[in-house]
Amino acid sequence: MVSITKQMGCPKLTYRHEEKPTFLKVWKNPKTTSEKVGLLDYGARMYDASLARFTTVDPMADEPHNLSMSPYNYCVNNPILYLDPDGMDWYSYTQDGVTYTHWQKGSASVVMVGDKMYANQGATYTQDLGDGASMTYTQNEVTSMKFSNLSNNDWVTQAYTDKNGKTKFGNCKTACDKMMGKAGTTSTRSGEFLVADANDNGVVTSSSGNSTKGINYLNETLVGGKPVLVGVDYKLEQVNNLKPSGDGMTDHFIVIGGMEVKLNKGKVTSTTYQFFDPRTQHKKYGTSTDNVLKVNNNLLKGSYLKGNKNYTVTSIRKTQ
Repeated sequence: MVSITKQMGCPKLTYRHEEKPTFLKVWKNPKTTSEKVGLLDYGARMYDASLARFTTVDPMADEPHNLSMSPYNYCVNNPILYLDPDGMDWYSYTQDGVTYTHWQKGSASVVMVGDKMYANQGATYTQDLGDGASMTYTQNEVTSMKFSNLSNNDWVTQAYTDKNGKTKFGNCKTACDKMMGKAGTTSTRSGEFLVADANDNGVVTSSSGNSTKGINYLNETLVGGKPVLVGVDYKLEQVNNLKPSGDGMTDHFIVIGGMEVKLNKGKVTSTTYQFFDPRTQHKKYGTSTDNVLKVNNNLLKGSYLKGNKNYTVTSIRKTQ
């Protein structure tokens, strides 16, 4: 499951894979601080982090749906399921290139907040959290989280042109290493997670005992803002990475750079991983949003370009 809370102004995401892995991400407090009084300014009211209390009542406390609660409550006393980004019941106002948001009950085309006119943005709003992370709300409930740790300019092809002008294909692992380098990271085989078991032909048959740990590591690293290099199986017979020097399964390497987690009332409904593939000379194919993986029977499975190549992740290497 996923739970998202805001403690002392910090959105917090806790993710549990279908088995046992967990990861945690805490963003820096986006709210301004009044150094003179030591309070956090949430626009609608001030928050005293030392007391874990707001100093004034919620301006929407007299709304009918709030009358049964303390006027000092936050997120109707249920911060596991709900967030209240500025202390009030999705409108936006832009000034000097900065967009301010406001959530309140109702469907008016515009609302006045102080002396500023905020325009209705509908029932959904996506908040940019920085560092490639974003959070999408439907009303005041978080319905998706995205993490993107590679830009299209980070993609590298394994294709090259020889001296005769012909297109050849080099080493996929080398191309993936270059992608990782462009993102400011490297990968290491030391401590890698072999997340699948294979038959004598090197074809994946089932998840391994390390699968849950590997997927947990993948989630944690993506949320932490870094891509992950992984090996995949797609051939009917192993011809590379033969044992004992290889793992006997991996046919190809790709880089997982992003993840989207969809939620319903705080619970995960789906998790999708987006990857860059060096196997093509065309950037639009190598970075296509159709290049995705999902967990199926504790295996990471997916395809390049909607089935052009069907992949099963065999190994997850650690990012440094």
